[in-house]
Amino acid sequence: MFDARDLDADPDEDGGAGGLPANTFLERLREESARSARYGTPLSVLAIVLENIDEVARERDGSLRERTTSYLAATLAAELRAFDRVARWPDGELVVVVPGADNPEAERVGRRLLERVRAVKIESAGMRKALSVSIGFATWTTDSTADELLERALAVAHRAGAERAVELNAAAADGAGF
Repeated sequence: MFDARDLDADPDEDGGAGGLPANTFLERLREESARSARYGTPLSVLAIVLENIDEVARERDGSLRERTTSYLAATLAAELRAFDRVARWPDGELVVVVPGADNPEAERVGRRLLERVRAVKIESAGMRKALSVSIGFATWTTDSTADELLERALAVAHRAGAERAVELNAAAADGAGF
């Protein structure tokens, strides 16, 4: 549990406290996509939508959304490998690039991150509130660009509904829940 008043994380260049800036994340994703194409290695992107952040943020000052997103980015980065990267996306989502992760590994990572977010509670007006999220992921295919991969993961996360993580790849265009 954390009290949102204590959050002061800002984005930095290595994806630590608060996550990477969006433009740096896109550069990293494009590099990883090119590496996957060159060497035939898997690559996945996860998108995390904070379903109830606006509801929780309304009960506190206007900066709560930004501080909570920064805190979650840093918290989730701690759950990942050193070369995975988390970023705050402009619409308030979080995105994660996971080099070397095929669909089963991306699913494991998604489940682990979902459990971690479920453990986060925001204290507001003397009450502890849970965050509700949906996670979508997409795995690189030879005909995918980095931007398409990210767009697919974001689209799946938005369609997933709260407290779910779903996948989308070329073989499962409609996504599958777990």
